[in-house]
Amino acid sequence: MGLTSLILFPFALSISRTELRGMSGKEFISLSIVGLTLAFHFFFFITAVKMTTVANAVILVTSHPLIVCILSSILFREPVRHWIIGALLGFIGIILIYSGNGGIGENMGNFLALLGAVAAAIYIISGRMMRQNMGLIAYVFVVYSFSSVFLFAACLVTNAPLWPYTVDELTIFLSLAIVSTIFGHTLFNYSLKYLPATFISISFLGEPVGATLLAALFLGETPSAVVILGGSLVVIGIMIAAWKSRLVLRASDNSSVR
Repeated sequence: MGLTSLILFPFALSISRTELRGMSGKEFISLSIVGLTLAFHFFFFITAVKMTTVANAVILVTSHPLIVCILSSILFREPVRHWIIGALLGFIGIILIYSGNGGIGENMGNFLALLGAVAAAIYIISGRMMRQNMGLIAYVFVVYSFSSVFLFAACLVTNAPLWPYTVDELTIFLSLAIVSTIFGHTLFNYSLKYLPATFISISFLGEPVGATLLAALFLGETPSAVVILGGSLVVIGIMIAAWKSRLVLRASDNSSVR
């Protein structure tokens, strides 16, 4: 988060300086709360990864679409019925992946991953609300910066070592900042202005598939046939959700033209 904020700093100064200067105190407080929510998400998830398998942690932390579906229906009047089939298939896939990795396992790690899912749901819903009237760079720069501050405080409270790190570890941190955050989280935040929060949340269901494959490649956590089947259902669920989203958005555009 800290490296991402530093990378975005010159862009925020050049592109979003006027917007940042014009933000009210209420907006900064709201963004700080969003940053705190994101910090909780990362804190719970990274801690969970240390206590349970990578597959279990990622599967559980991406179980937020159901929460987002409910909140989106209440707050935004989004037609959740258009995505429900994709969401259900995705959840069936997640259940299969979970069962294929041995069930509950380390309870505390799994519980923290679920808390990370709740934080992710609130983060996505908040982004959907605030991005309607706020530019991308200004939004993510402030949110990521606040998240960095809160995570730094968490490191101090938990006595987590902040230095030194090897060159390999620093390279990993930089890769997380550029690939996972700038080209991951930031693109999701960009999409939140134009696409329903439910669809964005469902699209995160692809993470367990990629994480399971990478864990098999680098950590020797070989997925079973059940996990492979579950991953396939997750991908199919995302494709159905994307197709339904395209039809809904097209119908909305046609209605606007008329």
